[in-house]
Amino acid sequence: MAAEFPDLWQESLSRIDPARLKHLVESLPAPRHRDSFPEKILGAERMIAETLEAEGWSVERRPFFSVRSGEVPGEFCPAVPERSFSSLLPPGLSGTNILAVRRGRRRHEAVLVGAHYDTVPNSPGANDNGASVAALLVLAGLLGRLDPERTLLLAAFDREEEGLVGSRALVPDLAREYAIRGAVVFETMGSVRTGPRTQSFPQGAGLLYPRTVGRIRRRGSPGDFTAVIHRRNSREIARSFRERLVSLTGEEKVVGIREPGDLPVVGLLLRTFLPDFPRQFARSDHQVLWEEGVPTIMVTDTANFRYEHYHRPSDTPDRVDFHRIAAIVSATAALVLELSTGSL
Repeated sequence: MAAEFPDLWQESLSRIDPARLKHLVESLPAPRHRDSFPEKILGAERMIAETLEAEGWSVERRPFFSVRSGEVPGEFCPAVPERSFSSLLPPGLSGTNILAVRRGRRRHEAVLVGAHYDTVPNSPGANDNGASVAALLVLAGLLGRLDPERTLLLAAFDREEEGLVGSRALVPDLAREYAIRGAVVFETMGSVRTGPRTQSFPQGAGLLYPRTVGRIRRRGSPGDFTAVIHRRNSREIARSFRERLVSLTGEEKVVGIREPGDLPVVGLLLRTFLPDFPRQFARSDHQVLWEEGVPTIMVTDTANFRYEHYHRPSDTPDRVDFHRIAAIVSATAALVLELSTGSL
């Protein structure tokens, strides 16, 4: 961190304005779906890039497209010449990822924070995933004041809702360009439900995580906690993030969960005989980072296991708890500082 303002920077973490987060979500054009509402997502793309640039970041737009059946893998498409890729993705999808870069002294080592900015066609996507985009933009203002050891990367992924297409296009490239030492992915973080039985669980979760699920059920199963999903190689990142968020929200409001497919012995059995269960924990862009071996946590409110407005027209800003989003931004900024210095 630049020596002249550590106290000021630390003070700013406690002054993140929930009203600004809400304003950013309300300002994002919606729905943000490239096929159904192209003008909306283009407007969001511009807003995100311009806000990141205004915070002093170097911003790159990285267009992509998925190869149609019968095309040569890697063949360039005249409409979007920058990059093509071939996989088991829906064919013929184009989009644009937005990458903000702040170079560190160890320029080829990096820390990444990401969130997808697209929505399903019929939803304004305030919680999924506008609040996470707002968090990314506010985080940019905080991190833009650092003089990092490691390079900082902020990624706004496109086409998450259609098979993680954007992150599958971007993350392998970033993994070749940088040694990514840690990553955080924001996903549906703003639903906070304090009423009893507002939280549900994937079938079998109580058997696999008896202590964690038991604690939540003993409190009446309120949907009031933030879940931190991790793997073995990201457990220290999860621990550090959890401690920071607990200090802001309270012990019961943060739950760490190791991805079930990553558990010893049990994980292999689940992947073999009950693959749908671990898939519930791998439904966003963090999965692509895991596949690249990057130590990554996903921060979430558990989406449809709590939020009845998930993927619906009723996913509006008034249903988002921006105080919780502010706390998550603060905890993430402190975590990124620790990662960026190489101390974690």
